[in-house]
Amino acid sequence: MGDGTLAIILRDWPGLGLVYRKGMNGRRYLDNFFNQLVPQRREGEGTDMASFFARETTEEGDVFPTDIVSKHLIFLLLAAHDTTTAALTMACCYLAENKQWQDRIREEVRTIVAAKDTDDAGGNRIGFDDLATMVDTGNVFKEIERLHPSVPAFMRRTVKETEIGGYPIAAHTPIQVSPIYTHRMEEWWSDPHSFDPDRFKREEHKQHPFLWSPFGGGAHKCIGIHFADMLFKMVMAGLVMRYEFSFTDGQGFPDAIQHFPFPKPQNHLPLVLKKL
Repeated sequence: MGDGTLAIILRDWPGLGLVYRKGMNGRRYLDNFFNQLVPQRREGEGTDMASFFARETTEEGDVFPTDIVSKHLIFLLLAAHDTTTAALTMACCYLAENKQWQDRIREEVRTIVAAKDTDDAGGNRIGFDDLATMVDTGNVFKEIERLHPSVPAFMRRTVKETEIGGYPIAAHTPIQVSPIYTHRMEEWWSDPHSFDPDRFKREEHKQHPFLWSPFGGGAHKCIGIHFADMLFKMVMAGLVMRYEFSFTDGQGFPDAIQHFPFPKPQNHLPLVLKKL
């Protein structure tokens, strides 16, 4: 579905390939689903995001067209959830390979839960107020986004004549910034290809304001950065409390990782989740 959603041409054309057509079929399925859901949500008083979108009005007091709301919900589903799912997928691989970190964030979550009043509703679960204290889990998220950013590249345009790496760049020139490259530059990161969440405890990423930039930077920085952090922590807390991750027999860390449209192992996910 990601191929269809991210496509520049949102129509089927001969020769575009099976994967693209499957992506477009997935997009059509979601279009139909949300086009039916939005009118239902308008009639209710739900507090979910789809209900808020469906009931939102223009300055004139009119609700937005159903097809427009549907497109925004598809984008929300893709940008807010597929990206974080990719981060969780890669995190499970690294935690299976680095058991000390798996144990470390499991202990972090258990400590937080143990300190809660179990007589309160949700006392045995991670709540919103607990997220800021999940430092190790948050650093794992940052390290995954450094090694395998959910958005591997983004386009920008120079607003004035400049020079990059000794090359003159004219004003209004489209340029591509690739966090996959900048996140592994040896002149900035210690042992850049290794999994080391503690580098964020050492504040390596603060050497330059755009050194860690999986969500972009400046005025165009993705507003979903905090949502992604919260969602990652909530899901990962549930996983490490219930399961132990390990690779299947004879398997190790995936040999090949795809990075577009989102990072994931090319040959499925060779993991076993053992219930604790």
